[in-house]
Amino acid sequence: MLSWKRRLSVPAAAAIILITMLVCGGTALAITGGVSDANRHPNAGILVDTAGGTYCSGTLISSTVFLSAAHCATDGSTVSVSFDSTYTSSSRLYSGTFHAGEHEIAVVVFRSPIRGIAPAQLPTPGQLTNLPSHQRFTVVGYGQRHWPINVGPIRRDYALTTLSLISPTYLRLSNLGGSGGACFGDSGGPNFLRAGSTGTNVIAGITSAGDPFCSYEYAAYRLDTQRARAFLGQYVRLP
Repeated sequence: MLSWKRRLSVPAAAAIILITMLVCGGTALAITGGVSDANRHPNAGILVDTAGGTYCSGTLISSTVFLSAAHCATDGSTVSVSFDSTYTSSSRLYSGTFHAGEHEIAVVVFRSPIRGIAPAQLPTPGQLTNLPSHQRFTVVGYGQRHWPINVGPIRRDYALTTLSLISPTYLRLSNLGGSGGACFGDSGGPNFLRAGSTGTNVIAGITSAGDPFCSYEYAAYRLDTQRARAFLGQYVRLP
């Protein structure tokens, strides 16, 4: 289903930027439509490598468990996470072990509980199966706001998106029609059910992959399925 899409972690972006420049002979700029999240979703965080570089997003779902995407790190590796709304070299980091499941789901289990941040909620079994067409979502992440060159600080942003298709495993969400969407670095980040005044703290899916120019649509891995819940149930209490 996702063979035409690109995973939205940062390392893949560099190669695509080069290809874009070689083929198009220029730099097209595409804005994903997000705005600063500030402290609206303090449970959304960013994965940081050993050199201080950032590459994926995610969400705290218990005091010791951070949800992200499986392609963001190697199973069993030690990773770091920051929850600062703007990431800098002096941001506070929390270390944990990365555990990857099947498809696009993974968690980081922290060595010590995270204090002062309320975890996000998970959906109930099958909660997303009968979503209405054009259901709205709030996508959050630290990824690129511009394509192909990011501008400004590494910042937690949010945007409002719209459901275009639902499958047994994925939600396909639209970047079109003046709405925002996910881009490189947003992999693993949350897509909260509903948006605006009707927004919730329930994560419907985690950002997985998208079109190579961050301008059309992207996929989010559903968290209400039996397979997703079986994996998550090893680490957190399920609703």
